[in-house]
Amino acid sequence: MEKAIDKIRTDYPVVMHNNLIWAQEKLTLAATKLLRFLIMQVLYEDTEFSVCHLSAAQFSEACGISRSNVYRDAEKICEELMKGVLTIRDSKGTASWHCKEETWKKFQYVSKASYSSGKFCLQLHDDLRPYLLQLKNLYTTYYYSDIMCMKSTFSIRIYEMLRCGMMDGSRSSIDTIHEVDIYCNDVIRACSIGEKYNTSMLRSRVIERAIEEINSNTGYCILPIRKEDYIKKANRIIGYRLRIVSAYSPEGRKYLGQITSANKKRRV
Repeated sequence: MEKAIDKIRTDYPVVMHNNLIWAQEKLTLAATKLLRFLIMQVLYEDTEFSVCHLSAAQFSEACGISRSNVYRDAEKICEELMKGVLTIRDSKGTASWHCKEETWKKFQYVSKASYSSGKFCLQLHDDLRPYLLQLKNLYTTYYYSDIMCMKSTFSIRIYEMLRCGMMDGSRSSIDTIHEVDIYCNDVIRACSIGEKYNTSMLRSRVIERAIEEINSNTGYCILPIRKEDYIKKANRIIGYRLRIVSAYSPEGRKYLGQITSANKKRRV
């Protein structure tokens, strides 16, 4: 008999192997949030994935959709997780991909999804076990509430990259400034953007917008990108060194206060 989750957790840490952070993923915003909600249900002591039974209210909260649209949208969202493919490649940072030396693995997100008697039932795919169960190192963690109100999958993916870069094992205080290198190739691949954005568009339409959402929804503040934060190769920008502080630090409060004041002036 399949094991079911005894109690749905609403704001526990989302914990996943770093390989999933840098994996190539192409999901809608609702499916992206639902997947993280399912991952949040996994406990460290689990040895297998349990079936997650969600009410309509829980499903709508997990996906960030209106409860009135649950029955209209649920099947499509679940089908997206059933048919979608997650790709893990071995090239990261400045490395190129689609080359002879590169290796890759592809996985499904969930193994089953159903609706019956007022409950939506989903189970993570067993192939994801090495990346979600009993992780001892090389993992990233954050709270589901950090991404719950985000309006872009790009913002969620970039936030996960930053959290991964911040978890280097060193101790930090409220005043610590974390520096995390984000490479354009990694963003393009993880977000499945393809080649439709050049470097300038990637910064303005993806990275800068993600920074705005992260500053608004999490306990962190990403400071403005300066020229000295550009990562270059042969005079070409290939990434950015982002500076991250606690939103409750003096520097974080000062910068977020400036943003709030500027927004108020624009509305006047």
